[in-house]
Formats: sequence, C-alpha cells, structure tokens
Amino acid sequence: MKLSACRRPAFTLIELIVVIGIIAILGLLSTAAVMRVQESQREANTNTTLRKVQIGLDQQYKAARDLIAAEEPDDLVFSLTCKPDGSPDRARAKALHMKLRLRQEFPQNYNEVRLPAIAAMQAAFPKFYLKYGPKFIYTNAIAGSGTGPDYLDESAALLPIVLAQNRGGAAFNAEETGTVDTITIGGRQMKVLIDAWRTPMCFRRWATDTYEPSIRDELSQPPYVSPSAYPDASDPEGRLTAAMWNASTGKPAFIVQAAGLFTGPNPDVTNPFDGRNRGPFIFSLGKDKRGYTQDDLYSFRLQGAGRGN
Repeated sequence: MKLSACRRPAFTLIELIVVIGIIAILGLLSTAAVMRVQESQREANTNTTLRKVQIGLDQQYKAARDLIAAEEPDDLVFSLTCKPDGSPDRARAKALHMKLRLRQEFPQNYNEVRLPAIAAMQAAFPKFYLKYGPKFIYTNAIAGSGTGPDYLDESAALLPIVLAQNRGGAAFNAEETGTVDTITIGGRQMKVLIDAWRTPMCFRRWATDTYEPSIRDELSQPPYVSPSAYPDASDPEGRLTAAMWNASTGKPAFIVQAAGLFTGPNPDVTNPFDGRNRGPFIFSLGKDKRGYTQDDLYSFRLQGAGRGN
C-alpha cells in the first residue's frame, strides 16, 4: 500500500502531461483550421475584387476599341502596311493602328508610357507622334519617377489610371472598390488596387512571352476564344501575321520596323504579331505575394471555373 501511494503522484503527472499534449494538438488543429478558413476567405474576397475590376476593364477596353475603330490610321502606318504595288491595304493598316492605339491607351509598364522609340521619331514624323506618342495623363502621373523594381509594380500603378479614363462614357472609380492603397515606385507615391493579402493587383493588356507564355497560350484556347474565330481580336483577319504580311507586301523589313514599335518599350513581348489572344486581364500574386507561382489568381479564369486559379 505504501508503494502504491508513493507512485500515485507520478501517474497523476503523466496524465496531466498527456492532457496538456492533447489540448496543444487540438489547439494546433483548430488554429490550422481557422487559418485555412481565413485563407479561403481571402481568396474568395480577392476573386470578387478581380471580377469587379475586370468588368470595369472590359468596359473601358470595349469603349476604346469602338472609338479607335472609327479613326483613320496615320500615313506612316499605311506606308508600312501597303500592298506590293504601293497601294494601301486598309485592313492591315487598321489592325496596326488598333494595336498602336490600344498600347497608348492601356500601357502596362513605364516604358510603354514614355515610348522612347516613338519619341525619337517626333521630328521626322510629327503627325505619327501626335497620334501614337506618349499620352499626357500617364506621363504626368509618373513624371519625375524612375522605373519600378519590376514591371509588376509599374502595371499595378498604371491600373487605376487606366480605369479612371472616360472613354465613350465608360469610367471606373477604383476608390469605390474599397481596396486602394499607395506604394512607392521609382521614388513616387502611386495609388494601387490591392488584394485581400494587401498586395498590389497587376494588369496586363497582353501576356508577355518572357514571363507569361503559359497564360498567353491558355488565353488563345477555348473558352476564352471561339474555336472558329481568329484568336487576336485586335487583328481578327490575321493581316499582321508574318505569313500574310510577307505574302501580300513582299517587304518583310516593314514587319520588323512595325514590331519594334511594340518590342522597344516592352521587350518581354518578342512577337506582337503572332496572332495570339493575350488579354487584357487583372491578376493577384496570391498568398505568397510573388508573381508567376501556382497561387496567382487571374480574372479571366473567373468567367469559366469561377475561380482565379
């Protein structure tokens, strides 16, 4: 009896340790469950914001396309896209004009805002510069700043400005989303739209070949394009693709010159005339707050699966 009495406190201590261990495990499981719910809610909230902003971007893009379609291309554009006999090819000129103007209206990095390649042409082609050169609303917004740490930050800063333009009555107030913050880019404070992880949301007029080749290819397939339609909505007849351009002009050097107007300010797009559908779309860097990883959320995917990834 004495031996049993002496051992009793030891058993009690062991039981206490076991109970504490069970409580700790339950606490960890509960914490993990709460964190999963929180992350799921953040993802859902970000998808909601992406959907809302994408609607605004689509309205702006459509309004811009309608306005641009009614415009007359510059003489230099007609020269670059002419037929072998020198006569104008209106369909090809209009397609190139559309791409140049959309780049001007929806720049996705600071180089596309400043357009150094076109600025260098100002003296020789003043009309061309006025029609396709830097747009004051953007150059003024980033005046005095350097370039951002990367193109993601720059596109995030440009997105609210792109959405705020009044194109044919279509305008979008980013402030009304309740997800606006400021970040410093190139030494200047810029407003950005943020996701539920408080990370700036980025914008693409078109997916790049360097960083987003899989997105570029995905967007060129159903359900994002019709199987019977040409993927590039800016060039619905494929007039700017190399095969058709060379066959009808016999002047491949003109393709190189025209392509340089796009690849100069955005070298991450190696061929602007490849006929692919590339955007536009918004995306979130997701939980890890790093670009081009599996948890990124893309607005265009919401129309199909209802999820951004």
